[in-house]
Amino acid sequence: MSRPTAKPVESRDPIVGRRVRVLRGPMAGREGRAVNSFRQRIATADRVMIELDGCLPGWSVASLKPEDVEVLT
Repeated sequence: MSRPTAKPVESRDPIVGRRVRVLRGPMAGREGRAVNSFRQRIATADRVMIELDGCLPGWSVASLKPEDVEVLT
């Protein structure tokens, strides 16, 4: 039995790995990098995981709605 292969880059959400700015909420105005995206799930709302700048790696990861995020580059 062979191991399953990783998903090709084209099948990932295009926001993953890009620079983003938070538009609403307590972290409004902060920038960071989109780490992961969960969209079109059956039982949960769409969410984008963002690692904010100025924090230790992995410590400040925010889970936000996609409409609360602006893609910079």
